[in-house]
Amino acid sequence: MAAKTEKITLARANLVLNNPFFGALALRMRLIEDSSIPTACTDGSYIRYNPDFVNSLTNRKIVGLLAHEVMHPAMLHHTRMGSRDPERWNIAADYAINGILSDAGFELPNDTLVNPAWKGMAAEEIYNLLPKGAGKGQGPDPGGCGGFEPPKSPNGGSQMTKSEMDEQEAVWKIAVAQAAHMAKQQGRLPAGLERLIDDTFEPVTNWRQELHHFCNTPKPADVTWARPNRRFVYQGMYLPSQDVKMTGKFCVCIDTSGSIGEKELNEFGGEIRGIIDQLKPEEVIVIYCDAAVNRVDRFEPYDQLELHAVGGGGTSFLPPFKWLEDQNITPDALVYLTDGYGDFPNEEDVPFPTLWAINNRSVTPPWGVHVVIEV
Repeated sequence: MAAKTEKITLARANLVLNNPFFGALALRMRLIEDSSIPTACTDGSYIRYNPDFVNSLTNRKIVGLLAHEVMHPAMLHHTRMGSRDPERWNIAADYAINGILSDAGFELPNDTLVNPAWKGMAAEEIYNLLPKGAGKGQGPDPGGCGGFEPPKSPNGGSQMTKSEMDEQEAVWKIAVAQAAHMAKQQGRLPAGLERLIDDTFEPVTNWRQELHHFCNTPKPADVTWARPNRRFVYQGMYLPSQDVKMTGKFCVCIDTSGSIGEKELNEFGGEIRGIIDQLKPEEVIVIYCDAAVNRVDRFEPYDQLELHAVGGGGTSFLPPFKWLEDQNITPDALVYLTDGYGDFPNEEDVPFPTLWAINNRSVTPPWGVHVVIEV
């Protein structure tokens, strides 16, 4: 058993010497023998491995195995799964990282989950492209390269609380930033990782400010002759003034496919409530949708706005727009909270301003105003 342990220890030393980005992150995790698992897995704090599986691999493939396991928490796959199917999510995550590792020169234990067409895609996007039953019954590592599992609570609980999960993500983001900086200084950060690092650590825009700016920007219909524009009266010109107070309906759509967390919903809801209190639209329509509209709530002025998460299926952005059309409703503005992975309607079919509030940096909508929700 000692010889098998030595092989994976030497492989980690190889990473430290030759691939400092991966090596620095691998040193953060304990190596634990575990014959009960078929290959290897990580929860971000350890790498468990089957010693017989490791012993069956060449030294280069053991190095690739460790790099693969490092990439899962580096890309936060262990904390971003949410309510998704674990086996299908593992496959999607493998596709998301195996292309990067292959391009970086790593030899993987199993190179079947590599698809050039999905290169550069996030795991969430690939997950939606996989068939529903992908990975079913194939165990915790359908790809055969090493899997991952949700992190366990440091307080002895079986699963982390939301606040513990947020802390785990923050710790890993800092670790990735530090490892990337060190590797860049040595000129040894693989080119394929540049975009990943830049996307993850791009300076955070003030999404709250952008959201308020969108809702407070006068729309073409927001003009009134009842109060002339005083800037031009002295010139004898009587022009309409702009009135940013909504007089009609405001629509909020919530993606309930399982990709929006409670913290994001609460933070987003707080900002929306502040905007509504300020603008006082005659009605607020909240539409909950995954692959279909699951629920519609309608609030009149001075009602207490409440947002809930209902649903849990696939994702399509078309149903809310179709519902509004069927109801003959044209809101002053629509704000859609989502992860961005779904079918977008055609811009020419939407006759009102739309803002996409997306909770990741991997998706850019084809039209409309776009803000990245980071809480």
